[in-house]
Amino acid sequence: HLIYDHSFIIAQASAHQRAVYQIAKQCCSRTFYLKFRIKNAVLRNPVTRRPALAVRDILRTIMAMLGSKKARAKQFPETPIWDGGFS
Repeated sequence: HLIYDHSFIIAQASAHQRAVYQIAKQCCSRTFYLKFRIKNAVLRNPVTRRPALAVRDILRTIMAMLGSKKARAKQFPETPIWDGGFS
């Protein structure tokens, strides 16, 4: 369905974001909170979003080629093997 400017989700977006930041500040470590704020600021800005995602993808590819298991798992996810039954 369409989301209009006067709808609740748009009207309360800034209040919601402030609440999320406040909860993160109270419940998370200072390092996590700072990384969270920076990441959100970069990804919410349309000018910085594409370059940031491009750099992330390039670094992930390089790390996968160098042998990082975590990067390789994100770059080339394995399909789970299903035995046909219920677990």
